[in-house]
Amino acid sequence: MKKKNIKKALLMLGLSSIAITLISCNGSSETNKTNTIPVESTNVPGKSTNTPIESTNTPVVPTDDTTAPVTSNTDILPTESVDDSIKYTVKFYYYDEKQEKSIKLDEKQIKEGTKLKDIEAPAKEGYDVYAYKNKPADTAYLDMETEITKNTVLVVYYEKKPSPSNYDEAAYYPEYNLPKEEESSLTEKAYLDTASSEQIDNFYQNGYVSGHISDFSEYENTEAYAKVSTPLEFLTAIKNAKYDYKTNGVNDGVLDQTLTAEGKIHVIEITKDLDLGYNVLSDEAKALGMADDFSKKNVSSADKSGILHSFIQDTYGVSQIKVEGISNLLIYSKNGAKITHAGFKVTSSTNVVFRNLEMDEIWQWEDTNKSDTSFTIGDMDAYGWAYFKISFCGYIWIDHCTFGKTYDGIIDVSNPDYTTPLTISNNKEYYTYTRAPYGADGKSAVSITNCCFNAGSDSEDGYIYKMMKEIEESYQKKENKYLYYKSLRDDIGLSFKDILYGIAIPQKKAFLCGDNPDLSYYNLNLHVSIGNCYFKNIEDRLPKVRGGNAVVYNTIFDNNQYYYYRDKIKAATGISAFNSKFKCGLVSQGFVIGQGGSLEVFNSKVMGIDSVIKNNDSGVGGFKFNSVLIKKKLDDTGIYGSTDTTSFDSFIASTTNPISTDNFKINDPTMVFEPSVYDVDKLEDALFKTMHIGVNAHFGSLYLKTKKTLK
Repeated sequence: MKKKNIKKALLMLGLSSIAITLISCNGSSETNKTNTIPVESTNVPGKSTNTPIESTNTPVVPTDDTTAPVTSNTDILPTESVDDSIKYTVKFYYYDEKQEKSIKLDEKQIKEGTKLKDIEAPAKEGYDVYAYKNKPADTAYLDMETEITKNTVLVVYYEKKPSPSNYDEAAYYPEYNLPKEEESSLTEKAYLDTASSEQIDNFYQNGYVSGHISDFSEYENTEAYAKVSTPLEFLTAIKNAKYDYKTNGVNDGVLDQTLTAEGKIHVIEITKDLDLGYNVLSDEAKALGMADDFSKKNVSSADKSGILHSFIQDTYGVSQIKVEGISNLLIYSKNGAKITHAGFKVTSSTNVVFRNLEMDEIWQWEDTNKSDTSFTIGDMDAYGWAYFKISFCGYIWIDHCTFGKTYDGIIDVSNPDYTTPLTISNNKEYYTYTRAPYGADGKSAVSITNCCFNAGSDSEDGYIYKMMKEIEESYQKKENKYLYYKSLRDDIGLSFKDILYGIAIPQKKAFLCGDNPDLSYYNLNLHVSIGNCYFKNIEDRLPKVRGGNAVVYNTIFDNNQYYYYRDKIKAATGISAFNSKFKCGLVSQGFVIGQGGSLEVFNSKVMGIDSVIKNNDSGVGGFKFNSVLIKKKLDDTGIYGSTDTTSFDSFIASTTNPISTDNFKINDPTMVFEPSVYDVDKLEDALFKTMHIGVNAHFGSLYLKTKKTLK
């Protein structure tokens, strides 16, 4: 093989490489045979499917007059061993681009059967081991479970670390150990009989919806209770839950409504996981009119700008399930069923509850194959996919749910005023009472309790990892299909791991409370409470409050992993030039408050956030902290106290818009509640061992009960 071809093979796709020649220490150098090495068919390191490929016996290594590896068995001396295992001499070679030759780094004796993952490759300053191949020309990476056999030829690939190269993840980002989920051996009744007062308070309706949610146990074993296991059954049940009524007007905030027909269904129990992607719904399910094609909203402008679609959008599609004009409905699962490829649009509804559901897979990587686009790639604003969009509603409760990553925000709450007879704004007339839910009392509140917001998962079986691995393999093949990703790799020097953990996995936004600045005076009726929750790797809006009041209590915000990779990427050379064409925001904001909004935080932990408090809207923002621990890194001492400690001022982001404790205001004193709080130092155990936050199979029929009197 000619030198220039060797260089091309060894440096394929910008990766440095080392050739490893393995020759048996017993002196054998068999030829004209093949060895079978199991590798994964999907080319993902670290996972075996026992799909074999064949590799030639003849060692394939870079050639150089002075540094080429010795392949004659007379140059290999057997090494005596205390056992009878066969060992091989492993020679490590690195191809130096500047010198255009292969340089021997080291050689070791390796036992036959040793797995690739157990080989300790020589350290190369500024580089990480990336993967192994049989030979440079192979497109498939070997599984790290592959065992060494005689006369096997390997090439180990190194990738350059982004600058600076002295990041030590273990030291900089120590693992934040959460308690492991514990199975409960107690019966439902026994659990409550032994529960503490804090557990009881926080299991039943709490937050702003306290005292306003009806109990649903009365519907068990009645025709109003529907068990569903298919998308068609689920959408049919929602349609049958709708009320037929008319709002005639409003007088001093009191609604004049006429009921034609009450909803027939008041409890929907989901017994199996549901894929509600619009593309996989049956024609019969679509004909019910309860699901909109969410993947096509804003799609025309996105297509014009060259945004690529993933299998999430093209294969499954994304649905928006309409929960409209419904009063008194529980949607829940006893076993923690999973809903994929869909979100809910909840409008003109009240006393609606979602409990013990997992929701995931409405995100895709944003990229383009066009060199010039009218849309800023990386801004993640082309689609408004969210798990919940709530407007013109009375009381909505989301409890014991687990959420994965979304393209946009997770939960958006807007338009809380549905009692205005006539309003004129921007020369447009608004009659909000026409959107009022049946039986509403004029108030609006959303409570989010006992939930886990996990952003993306790094599981190799998960859709995000598979999506990103597919993009990485396209990059390796120099297909130039994903130009945003290619620029991250080439122009900034990021590794696959950096992109996965720093960009793909983190959630861009969490909650928006009040989505229309032009109607901010409506937002003064907003009431959103977040209690007993866990957030991981959320970049922004925890929540963002545009008017109204929000309360957070017994909640952990854990952004440590994202904070580490964010700092690493921000320090990389070329990030500024990259953002002149694309966008890699790397936002780190927590509580964003403006337009007359106020936020109160009780007994919570905030970790890994730069701008903990900020106002980037017009108008004033107010806040109050009570027993809140704030630290940017896990090993920081942190600040632990209340807003009467002046040290909290250091966590207020510099802005021209006023935000302070002096601006804190309660807009509606009748909505005030007192949360039942846990000791901050015991939050982890309280949330994960006691409350079993997120989806679980612990509580069964207890999810039908909403009031403490029903113990």
